[in-house]
Amino acid sequence: MEITLEKIETNEFKNLNMVFKDNNITGIYDEDNTNISEIISFLCNIKKGIIKIDNNVYSNLPKKIRTNIGYVSKFANNQIFNKTIKKEFEISFKLSNKKFDIDKVIEIMNLVELSTDYLTRNPLTLSSGEIRKLVLALSLVNNPKVLIWDSPFIGLDSISKKNIIKLIKKIQSDYKLNIILITNNIEDIYALSNYVYILKNGRIILEGDRSVIYRKYDVLLNEYIMIPKLVEFSNFVLREKYIKLGYRYEINDLIKDIYRNAR
Repeated sequence: MEITLEKIETNEFKNLNMVFKDNNITGIYDEDNTNISEIISFLCNIKKGIIKIDNNVYSNLPKKIRTNIGYVSKFANNQIFNKTIKKEFEISFKLSNKKFDIDKVIEIMNLVELSTDYLTRNPLTLSSGEIRKLVLALSLVNNPKVLIWDSPFIGLDSISKKNIIKLIKKIQSDYKLNIILITNNIEDIYALSNYVYILKNGRIILEGDRSVIYRKYDVLLNEYIMIPKLVEFSNFVLREKYIKLGYRYEINDLIKDIYRNAR
């Protein structure tokens, strides 16, 4: 399911234009912590503009389309309301007018690496990383076509973050979803996204496939936006050693480039 925002105006944005394509990971770098996730997920607080879902224009999203959009808030605890995890899944199915399917629940819990023994547990006894995985599972259980994840790594330690990165890649690989990640950490955007939007002061200052962060390095510098470490290193080598390493998204690939150029 493709989402297109055209000439959107809100309290925070004017003339906002974005396209979120099927089977893609789009990263939004949002330094100012705006309500961009709510705008995309629920079409909240939009004063003017055109919203298209697969080229159909909407002012308000019908329920059948809303159920195709999974949303994980930066405050995942606020999406938990019941005393057991099983009850959370039952309500999730009910909201989508579907019969509770334990086989589907087991499939999704295995995907997010939560034990099915957790079904009888109170969700508030889980760690912050596990709660995030639970809310993700609740978002995925009804087979959405779009997954919007706001600040997926906030408050996580390095091991939990690596697990979530691995999980996002697996979901994209297995389910071919339109995934939209929103964060104020440009390292995460560079590492995970196929297409990026860089927002600042209510406007898009940069957009394109993620190589644009490397190719338009000067734009980020001029806007005082932190540069991803891999991009910074490649530009340092180019500037100081006149060796063009190119843009790499994994440290292992960059090491291979360095080794080839050092031989």
